[in-house]
Amino acid sequence: MAETQFYCVIAVFLFLGIPVLFFSLVRGAEAEKRRLLRSLLLLGGMILLRFGGNYSLSKLDMGWRCTPRYVMSFLIWVLLVVTIARCLQTLASLPEKRTSPIWLGSFLSLLTSAVFITLLMISLYSDRLNESVVSIDGQAVIRESKLNGGAVRRFYLPVNCLVHGQELEYNWETNQVTLPA
Repeated sequence: MAETQFYCVIAVFLFLGIPVLFFSLVRGAEAEKRRLLRSLLLLGGMILLRFGGNYSLSKLDMGWRCTPRYVMSFLIWVLLVVTIARCLQTLASLPEKRTSPIWLGSFLSLLTSAVFITLLMISLYSDRLNESVVSIDGQAVIRESKLNGGAVRRFYLPVNCLVHGQELEYNWETNQVTLPA
């Protein structure tokens, strides 16, 4: 569920923000355009690392562990807000900003996007998972569970502190994890 919400955040920003970003990059002052472009490149790089890495890792039967995943998601949120602020600075540098309906529409869409992104990030962090390394039959296993100690979600083989290995089969009725041979 949380991953779907995060995809929704990115889609809202792209839907509301891309026309405004394009307008800002075309019409803005040179210094503001460079700052906006740098923040866009950082944001794009972080999104590529988070989701492109997730896709690549899934092909290898691996995935991000909780801490790197949450750090990258938080950095994407910060970079989205910084990009929106830089876009607003670029729009504010336009000489016809007070009379242009394009400026007003751009400002409102970016403001709506920033509020929506922040609300989705708050809901994203309310469903946080906690992971711990436990020993099952003498083998170390990563256990993901709700942060408040709720139901166990998944078990994985450990790889390193950034990624986990394949998901292990877990039987909810008997509370048994099937370890690889």
